[in-house]
Amino acid sequence: MISRQFTATLLVAGTCIGAGMVSLPLKLAKIGVIPSIVMIILTWLFTYYCSLIYVELVLHSKHYDTTKSFPLEFSGKKAKWIEDWVIILLSYAGLAAYINGCASILRELICYDNLFLLQTFLTIFIVVLFFFPTNWIKEFNSVAFIIFMALLLFILLKMITCIHFSNIPFIISGHTSEIPGMISLVFVSFGCQLVFYVIKEYCNNDVVMIQKAFFYGTLIPAILYILWSCTVLSIIYGHNSSFFNNMVTGDIAVGDLITELSQCFNFKGLQILVYWIMIFTILTSIIGVGLGLYMTMQKKLEKKISYARIIAIFITILPPYVISVSVPNAFTVTLQFAGALLIIISVLMPTYLYFKAGIEKPRISILSKPALLFCAIVGILIMFL
Repeated sequence: MISRQFTATLLVAGTCIGAGMVSLPLKLAKIGVIPSIVMIILTWLFTYYCSLIYVELVLHSKHYDTTKSFPLEFSGKKAKWIEDWVIILLSYAGLAAYINGCASILRELICYDNLFLLQTFLTIFIVVLFFFPTNWIKEFNSVAFIIFMALLLFILLKMITCIHFSNIPFIISGHTSEIPGMISLVFVSFGCQLVFYVIKEYCNNDVVMIQKAFFYGTLIPAILYILWSCTVLSIIYGHNSSFFNNMVTGDIAVGDLITELSQCFNFKGLQILVYWIMIFTILTSIIGVGLGLYMTMQKKLEKKISYARIIAIFITILPPYVISVSVPNAFTVTLQFAGALLIIISVLMPTYLYFKAGIEKPRISILSKPALLFCAIVGILIMFL
């Protein structure tokens, strides 16, 4: 059996690592390697700091029922209603992006043009998976994440050996006006707050375990995003400069990026491996985000209707599927929408609850009211970029 701390950490990391593996290289090509590293590190620090607010609320909670909602406890039903709907809409947006992105990569891998059928097949697979016991799903997610990490480390080592110092695009100038939009996208790539209540329940309100899960669970994606984005940009810059220029101008689709990256290797096995790495990274995010929404739905329904679990699964999966197959360019559109919602649930809501709870002496020493107000202002700026 995998340890509880390890599983919780991988659930956070798996939720973070997803569409960002594809979207970040596409966007960060406009500024180059060095600014990309700085942006990712600052975003990680900001994300982890905001997650500590939730941990502090656990310490001040008077209820040790793991299903208890902080907005309901510290503010009331209106705050709880806002949280519920933001989580639902954010989950739907994220799942729609993941289904669309994963199906697009599968289409390139198997050379099958019917994206609708691939999205349908992927949705059926997710539905079947969610019929298994929750603990089994968490274990499956951990195993899938370990496989993904092993494959990624292998391909990264191979890619790094192909990089020449002269082919590294350290700084790309002329696109500073697009930096605000990039910050929003990087922030979305660290969206792990959706699984906070899952982690809270899984860790049995163990504050130390929760804090470690979010620290290492967000640090892993930060390191991975830096290595992956910088390596991908350098490989493509050296292999096909005209394609890289198209990335800079924003004329490249998700599938095109993966195809070009796979073509950087002469060995067919490595080309296929690149596709499967992308599939695994999005799959772990689907499980992380979907599991959090599914557990929320099930708890709401189980006291009201029969077959709550079955209905919760379909309510969780079907709306994102409909969005994915019906919205043009669903991958980009839904991620942009998710960015604004993520600010509400991960920055503004916990900051509001912190002040509402009347916390004067936080047990986590680095938290302070001026710092939280600063985070809220930064969040609002990101939200409207």
